Amino acid sequence: MKIFYFLLIFNSLIISSFAQIQSLDDKYFTANLFFEKGNFAEAKTLFLEIYEKQKNNDVLKKIALSEYFLNHFENAIQEFEKLEKFDKSFSTIYLSKCYAKLNRPEKAFIYLKHHLQSKNKWSEAQIKLDSDFETLKNSQSWKEIWLNDWYTREEIKLAEAEFYIKIDKKEQALETLDEILNDNINADKALFLRGKLLFEFEDYKNAYLDAKKASEIDKFNEQYLILLIKTSNKLKKYKFSLENCENLLKINRFNLNYYRLRAETHAYLGNFQSALTDIDLCLKYDSDNEDLFFQQIKYQISLGETWNALKAINQLIAKNPKPDYLLERGKLFLQTNNWNAAKTDFSQVIDYMPNMAEAYYQLALISLKENDKKNACFFLKKAQKLGFSEAAEVLEKNCTE
Repeated sequence: MKIFYFLLIFNSLIISSFAQIQSLDDKYFTANLFFEKGNFAEAKTLFLEIYEKQKNNDVLKKIALSEYFLNHFENAIQEFEKLEKFDKSFSTIYLSKCYAKLNRPEKAFIYLKHHLQSKNKWSEAQIKLDSDFETLKNSQSWKEIWLNDWYTREEIKLAEAEFYIKIDKKEQALETLDEILNDNINADKALFLRGKLLFEFEDYKNAYLDAKKASEIDKFNEQYLILLIKTSNKLKKYKFSLENCENLLKINRFNLNYYRLRAETHAYLGNFQSALTDIDLCLKYDSDNEDLFFQQIKYQISLGETWNALKAINQLIAKNPKPDYLLERGKLFLQTNNWNAAKTDFSQVIDYMPNMAEAYYQLALISLKENDKKNACFFLKKAQKLGFSEAAEVLEKNCTE
C-alpha cells in the first residue's frame, strides 16, 4: 500500500512538472510572437513570468529590449546592466542609448566608449545615424570620441559593404566583400553577406559554399544557418537542410519561423505529415496568419485531405479572395470534378491578375475536357506566352494544324 501511494504521489509530481513545462513553453512561444509583432507590453509581462521560473539571458535580453522599446529607459538600464558581463557589445550600446535618451551624457559616453572597445561593435555609420544620440551630436565629447581609431580595416570595409547593400549597389558590395575575403578567408560576416548577395543573384552554388563556411566558423549563428538551409534547399540538398533545421532549433526552439522553415524542408522531402505538424504548431500561436493557414492547406492537399483543404480554403477566401487562394481552390474543385466552380475561380484569378499563366493553363485543361478545342488552344498559347512551361507539350499535342 505504501508503495502504491508513493507511486501515486511520484506520478502526480511528474504530471505537475510536465504541465508547468508545457505552460512555460506556451508562454515562451506567445511572448516571442508578441515581441516579433511589436506588442512589447504583452511580451514583457510574459517574459517576466518566464524569468521568474527560469533564469535565462535570452529572456533577460527580451525583457530589456521590451522596456527600451516602451521608452521605459530607467527600467531598461537595470536589465541591460544585468547582461553586461554576459554580452558586453549588446548591453553597452543600449545602455549608452538609454542614458542619451534620459539626457545623461556623461554616462552615455562612458558606455559608448565601452561599446567601441568591444568585439562585436556597431559600425561608425550605424552609431552616428542613430536618432537616440541626437542630444549628444553637437557636443565636444562627441567630436572627440570619433578622433580615435576604433575600427580595423576589415571592420571599415564590412561597414562599407553594408552601406552599398543598403543603397542597392550590390555589385560594389560584392567587390568590397571580395577584398575583405582576399585578405581574410575566414571573415565569417563577409562570407555571410556575400552568400546573401549571391543568393539574390541566384548563384545558389556559391551562396551555399559561403553559407557553409560561415556556419563552420560560427556554429551557433542563427542567421548563418538560415542562409545555409535556404541555399541547400535550392540545390536540392534536402536531407542536409533538415539536419541544419534541427541544429537551428537546438539553438532556439521558440522561434516559430524556424518550424516553418523545417516544414518547407520536410515538404521538399515529401514528408507532408511532418510538415503539417510543424505548421499546426505555428498556427497554435499565430492563428490569424493567412500565409501559415494557406501553407497548411497545401500540405493537406498533398496528403490527399481534399475535403478538409476545400473547407479550409473556403474560410480563407471568405476573409481575403487573393488570386493565389482562388487558383488553389480551382484546382481542388477539379479534383472533385466540379468543373464549373473551377472555371469560375480561374476566371476570377485572371480578372485580378491577367498575367497569371497557370490560370490560363487550367482553363485550357477544362476546355479540352469539354471538347472546346478553340478555347483550349487560345488559353494554352496565352499560358505558353506567359512562360508556363507545361503548356508547350499540351499545345503541341492538341493544337497543331
